[in-house]
Amino acid sequence: GNLAADTGSKPEPARYEGPYALHLDGQAAPLPQRSTHVGNRFAYLAGGRLVVPGPNKPAWSLNVYFWSGLAPTDRDITGTLLAADNGETLAIGGKSGHAGKLVYTAADGTTLVGKADVKPRTWHHLTIDRSAGTVEVRLDETTDLSGKTGESKPARSFGIGGGAEASARFE
Repeated sequence: GNLAADTGSKPEPARYEGPYALHLDGQAAPLPQRSTHVGNRFAYLAGGRLVVPGPNKPAWSLNVYFWSGLAPTDRDITGTLLAADNGETLAIGGKSGHAGKLVYTAADGTTLVGKADVKPRTWHHLTIDRSAGTVEVRLDETTDLSGKTGESKPARSFGIGGGAEASARFE
């Protein structure tokens, strides 16, 4: 089916939308020692996305591992990592600007750009902490971007790998 298991405390499962593949061999991920994940069986978002229930609060955190096979000059936006239903997005910039950098856009239009290059074909650990008027994004355990934004509205769901529209999804 299209439901995804959650190893956290969420009672409602996440769901896949659009094309995706499961159980493919791939590059080993650097999972933390506390992980119970066996092998390297991650979902490949092949133009699809994973829709995750949000906390429905203005303050939230998200912690994911990702791997992109796209070069930062392949498309206008390399890919959307996160699209919250409250209008906030986190993407990897492409040909249209900030190629290879994380680009966070708040619902009020405030844009913050990361410092590090997001290397393609490499596993990355991403953590986003959003609270009243601020955001911090860590890439591989290092703060990559942070700053003040407009007030955050409650997020009821997150699209991992893209928003409801199919543009800038990963292939």
